[in-house]
Amino acid sequence: MRIGNTSLPIGLAPCIAMVLIWIDLARGDREAAAMLLAINSIIQVLAYALLGGFYL
Repeated sequence: MRIGNTSLPIGLAPCIAMVLIWIDLARGDREAAAMLLAINSIIQVLAYALLGGFYL
């Protein structure tokens, strides 16, 4: 298995955790934030796949 196959999920995890922590600190809506994070993560994975396919 190549290192590149696992670098994207590992790279996204700390960002997601920090957003959830900041949402809690700001007393925001966790459910809405979780939905936005899920959509954002899916878009990032698809965008990386498309760009990887295009440039590689």
